[in-house]
Amino acid sequence: MWADLFQLSFGYFAYTRMYNERCDQIRARTGDSSASLWSKSDNAACLSSTHKEWYSQVAMPSAAGFIKGIAGGNVFTSTFIIDDIQYHFSGRFNPAVQEFVSNSATLEYESLESLTRQRDFSGKVGTQSIDLHVADGLKITGNLELPMSPATRVSGTGTWNQN
Repeated sequence: MWADLFQLSFGYFAYTRMYNERCDQIRARTGDSSASLWSKSDNAACLSSTHKEWYSQVAMPSAAGFIKGIAGGNVFTSTFIIDDIQYHFSGRFNPAVQEFVSNSATLEYESLESLTRQRDFSGKVGTQSIDLHVADGLKITGNLELPMSPATRVSGTGTWNQN
C-alpha cells in the first residue's frame, strides 16, 4: 500500500513539475507574472489572475520528425529530435499496410523516460494521415506525403532507441 501511495505521489509531483515548467514558459512569453497553474484531473492550464483568462492549455512536450512504412508492408521506422538527440521508434504493423512517408510527423510525450524500451501501439494509417497511440501516453501523428487508400487500423509493437 505504501509503495502504491509513494508511486502515486511521485507521479503527481512529476506531472506538477512538468506543468509548472510549461506555465513558466507561458509567463515568459506573455509577460504576465500573475499567471498560475490550475489543474484538475488530467487537465491543466495556466490561468491569469490579473486578466481572469486562460492563456493556454498546458500541453505535453512534443518533437518534430518523420515516420515511414518500409516496402513490404509491416515494418516502420521513425525519428524525432529532442535536445539534439535522435530518438528512434521502429516496429511492425499488424496488419501490413502500403508503403508511406510522413516527413511532418509529431511525437507527443510525457517524459523522456517514456521513450525507452519496447512499447505496444494501436492506431490508423491512411487515407491522409497517420495516428498512433503508443503505451505510456505517447502519440505519433502526421500527414502522409501521398494519400493511401484504404485507411487501415493497425496495432503492434515497437522499440525505442536513441543516439
